Amino acid sequence: MPVSTCRSTPWEPEAAVKLIRLATSVMRYHDTLPGGPAEVKRRENMKRLIDLLRPALDASDAIEVKRLLPGVMEDTRNTSGAATRVRAILAKLGKTT
Repeated sequence: MPVSTCRSTPWEPEAAVKLIRLATSVMRYHDTLPGGPAEVKRRENMKRLIDLLRPALDASDAIEVKRLLPGVMEDTRNTSGAATRVRAILAKLGKTT
């Protein structure tokens, strides 16, 4: 469900719980041992969360998030910068301009 839909519909506790669980899994992603089954599941959850949020972004930010996602998901020298940029873009959600 897109963020814009959430704003215009009544509170759905079941949907909120699913979203919170998904977000929690994403927050724990880099605390997961590489190569294990938990890493695969958390990687899938991170992609799902980003896919849910991207439609609420403007076109250029949505494209940039898609481009940055591999850098966030792999632990490389670019991970910190990619994560900082994605965090800044996602912080725009829910704000009106």
